[in-house]
Amino acid sequence: MTRDVAVIYTRCGTDSMSFASLGLEKALDVLKVSRGIVFVELTDTTYEGDLLTEHLSDGRPALTAAAINRYDCVGLCISISHNEDVLAVAYSYSPIGLDVERADRKVGERLREWLAVDASVAVRRWTECEAVCKLAHIGIWQMVKQGLFEQTVERLDIGFFTTEMAGDLFTLAFRNTHKENMIMEQKIISIIANQLGKDAAEIRPEQELIKDLRLDSIDMAEILGAIEDEFPELEFVNAEIKALKTVADILALVAKKVG
Repeated sequence: MTRDVAVIYTRCGTDSMSFASLGLEKALDVLKVSRGIVFVELTDTTYEGDLLTEHLSDGRPALTAAAINRYDCVGLCISISHNEDVLAVAYSYSPIGLDVERADRKVGERLREWLAVDASVAVRRWTECEAVCKLAHIGIWQMVKQGLFEQTVERLDIGFFTTEMAGDLFTLAFRNTHKENMIMEQKIISIIANQLGKDAAEIRPEQELIKDLRLDSIDMAEILGAIEDEFPELEFVNAEIKALKTVADILALVAKKVG
């Protein structure tokens, strides 16, 4: 399984949210031209200016509304991890979880029992657990002590990418959401089409909401309200709505918030 991901990392000491803001522009450049998973090391970690990332109420990192507007990156997901040597941020337009540990880190016997693995793969399994926790928004102790790892991976259809660089183990967790996204996108496009009195085949992701579909503020309110009715777990905020320019922006935002 592959996803387009930019992992920006440093071996210099710095604040994680400042570094996530610093790496955003570089990550977007990488995502425009590269496919798969790309690692980029930054040695200059000086960042000046307003932060482009923030913590949500549940502690997850996310882009600020200002960042989304400035860089036109609706739907971009981030995940942050660090150990004593490395700070890394993963950026992707798919839901993602990242964990970094020292590859030679020792894992005690009790933790190996909870993980149900032997010492040779204990650190790798731990990084997988941490990455899944960040992806699925589950507490690490719930997952490890209650044996929820396998069930969560199976239920959410999660895959992994793990690599070792300079003694550090990087693990990325992804949701295999292609089928789910296709169904979700069909529902959203149908909602837009119904609002406009069009056939769903006439609505395409690249279409601009104002220029091509001629949506006004009332149309947008009714479309987004219908989408919220279809997906009760999500709620749009004004900053997100202002950043929407195309049908693809709506699809990406819903995928991020539902995923």
